[in-house]
Amino acid sequence: MPLVEADEKPRGQDRKPRRHLPRIHDPTRHDRIAREVAAVLNTPMYRCWYEASRCDGAPAFAHYWAYVRESLTYDVPGCEQAGVLWQATARAFVTFDASRGNPATPIEGRFLKHWRYCLANLARKNLTRECGNGGILPELAAGSDPFRELLHRIVGKLVEGLSDDERLLIRLHYWDDLPLGEIARRLGRRKEFICGRHREILAKLKGGL
Repeated sequence: MPLVEADEKPRGQDRKPRRHLPRIHDPTRHDRIAREVAAVLNTPMYRCWYEASRCDGAPAFAHYWAYVRESLTYDVPGCEQAGVLWQATARAFVTFDASRGNPATPIEGRFLKHWRYCLANLARKNLTRECGNGGILPELAAGSDPFRELLHRIVGKLVEGLSDDERLLIRLHYWDDLPLGEIARRLGRRKEFICGRHREILAKLKGGL
């Protein structure tokens, strides 16, 4: 069997020069990009979307966000990366197979590895560009982030469609960052009841995504 099919060219022949993504080397630059990404992903809207959408095996949001922040290695504006990070997360939720991988590895670790794979594929397709000017890409103007606007339209509309008591629970938990136990105390309810209502509301939100 030939190594190269008739309609296939050998590696390296008539290939365009490979483009690459510039990498972050400056910690200050990394912190700046992380802040830009956080302005979209580490927000009540995104956290609400994450919890409503996540699959079995995906870690709690705090663990996920810490991993995302560590994974910011591309020297691309954070507001531009945010959309790709969001797409990678949505794809990982759908394509993650908990039965695959080393069973000795915690399932959350396997999910995050799969998420990183999804991110790498999407970054190559959507962020790859010629590296110029020392690898520093121009920043997008503040307030021009379409992903944040899309997130607000999707999740905001669903949250506003909830009943008053459902909306109150979601706002207390995601916007005011109160633990479910504290919400139960404030509302004079048992924690088990509030946790159950929270699961029901997330299921309702997921049905609308």
